[in-house]
Order: sequence, then structure tokens, then C-alpha cells
Amino acid sequence: MQEIEIGKIYYCEVPSLEGSFEVQVLQMLKDNCVLVRVVRCTLMQSKYLKKNKYRFIVNIKSLKGRSLHF
Repeated sequence: MQEIEIGKIYYCEVPSLEGSFEVQVLQMLKDNCVLVRVVRCTLMQSKYLKKNKYRFIVNIKSLKGRSLHF
């Protein structure tokens, strides 16, 4: 995995959601975690993600690579 950059868009996968979605890295945190904002997801994923206002903390390992769309 390449170095994570603030403001860039990455594919993200988390165990609680099926499939991947795209997130923007907002802030680097301790313990290899980042604060992200969802940029693109499916309708089914949206129902779950909207509870957290589309922002949450994930481990860097959940980021699967830079998005080709942005």
C-alpha cells in the first residue's frame, strides 16, 4: 500500500458492510487510523453509513488503494 495522503480518495472495505466504497481521508489519527468521509457508495451501504453522517474512523488497512475516479 502506498503512503496515505490527506484529501485524497481511496477505496475502503470494512467487515460490517458488503463491498467497497470510496472515501476521502480527512485526518490522520494515532494507531494507524484515519478519519474518513464517504464520497461514493451504494444505496444499501448508504442506509448504514448515514447513521454516522458519512464520517467515521477506519484502520489504514481498510483502505485498498487510490480511487481511479478522482
